[in-house]
Amino acid sequence: MVNIVISPTTAEKLQELSNQSGKTVDELLTIFLEEYQVIQKESALVEGGVWTAEEIAEMLQPKTPLTGKEIVALGLLGGWADMEIEDSVEWLQRQRAKRRKKLNLTPQAIS
Repeated sequence: MVNIVISPTTAEKLQELSNQSGKTVDELLTIFLEEYQVIQKESALVEGGVWTAEEIAEMLQPKTPLTGKEIVALGLLGGWADMEIEDSVEWLQRQRAKRRKKLNLTPQAIS
């Protein structure tokens, strides 16, 4: 068993989430840790590996805002409905499952 030290504020938030979701705090922490491990494994698999300080600095540089014409040309308009997504939570769960399958990240592979 792993012991995790958390702040009282975080403990209160976890308890509230537990009450809302009907899951125990331990179940919630297990879910969070599994998702964290998946994210860590996925980010390690990003092409090029770990980002350099220069790459991060470049990404953080302000960019010139797009014009309305550029936004339309790039197809950046719309929302969930335009993407034929009715339930965003269900869609996200499907995307995560696809990603895990693609990367062969089963719960056993994550451990």
